[in-house]
Amino acid sequence: MEQTHHCWHHRSRNFAQNLHQSYSIQELLFITGRIALPALSISNSNMRLATNAVLLLFLAAPRVCSACAAWEDCYYPVAGAAGRCAGTGSCSTTPNGRTAVGCAAWESCWYGRCCGSGKCPAPTPTPGPKYNESEALQFVYYSQAAFCTEKAITSWSCGSMCESAPTVAGAVRYIPEGKENGVQGYVAQIPGGSCLVAFRGSLNAKNWYADFAFELKPWPTGDRANASWCQGCYAHRGFAAAYEELRPAMRSYLQELNCSRLVVTGHSLGAAVATIASFDLRAALGFHVAAVWTFGKPRIGNPDFASSYMAAAQQQGVDPPLWRVVHYHDPVPRAPPNIPGVYTVAHSALEVYYNNKESSNYLVCPQVGATENQSAYCTNGWPLYLCVDDNHLTYLNQTFAFKNFPAECKTS
Repeated sequence: MEQTHHCWHHRSRNFAQNLHQSYSIQELLFITGRIALPALSISNSNMRLATNAVLLLFLAAPRVCSACAAWEDCYYPVAGAAGRCAGTGSCSTTPNGRTAVGCAAWESCWYGRCCGSGKCPAPTPTPGPKYNESEALQFVYYSQAAFCTEKAITSWSCGSMCESAPTVAGAVRYIPEGKENGVQGYVAQIPGGSCLVAFRGSLNAKNWYADFAFELKPWPTGDRANASWCQGCYAHRGFAAAYEELRPAMRSYLQELNCSRLVVTGHSLGAAVATIASFDLRAALGFHVAAVWTFGKPRIGNPDFASSYMAAAQQQGVDPPLWRVVHYHDPVPRAPPNIPGVYTVAHSALEVYYNNKESSNYLVCPQVGATENQSAYCTNGWPLYLCVDDNHLTYLNQTFAFKNFPAECKTS
């Protein structure tokens, strides 16, 4: 970084105050979503500064750890290891390098943060479910397959991902794209006696419409409105609408395949739909959802939604309610931004955080109720301005960039 944290902080806060006076919350939310609205006439040179400023204004929160100075964070570079005291400056040299641009003379540069000489205690181990990385990788493949054509899915001949994630022959059903929101998916029997429900992430203009229809609306709706299992729940309008379009076909195929024990999965928008689907399947439709695997999942609903989701899983004896896997600086799990009192949203259940781009190390970050883990060693510990990158398109070193998918997946 060419300037210190204090300098950046001062410039960004001034810029944020100007933005906050000039634009609505909705427009500012679009900035944080990396979408430049036509109504905003901000030059390219100021766009990153503007985005950082908005994020700082709404999301910055100091944290203090024992054994560190009052202005330092406790940063954990390795799972289970003692932490390092991270200062306010950011640095731009190699890990463990002794020359730190933007740090004090007595600090070293530790993975992009200025670190003092103090050490803080290792995070306290929290009893809970054990994360299985091999299992997670298999559901990455199942989630990838949801992007393929109907022919590739129903014949289960979509290339490498279908070869890596087995299904029962002749027992795969394609869920057609919804007319309004354009999401698709499939239901399949998989080895072991379970059925799988998978949903595709964003791929077309209708999907992007669903992504950015972020108003919170009462959920569930229709004949499930005011259900006892989700009192006071509000959900992202676009995600909920996308699921409702697919619900009849999903339910029909689950019955056709005689499914009772389910696993649900998806990436990005597909992860959001998978979350809503798994909630409905557990609480309203009476299916036992043994696991939910999400990759790059955005926030979906208000705290009542998050708490009720966890309660539905607990009633089935499922822990965790879902596996929420996050790849390093993926910005999508930080969206839509939680703005208390204005736009209050929260994730449900724990986070599995891969803390480098290579996905060579991860931390399991527990969550209490609808309060997300704010520890510096999990995803919320990173300044959101660092999360403007392509980490969303890669999970466990497998791509979700459709252009790079095998030709078999795209066969019509």
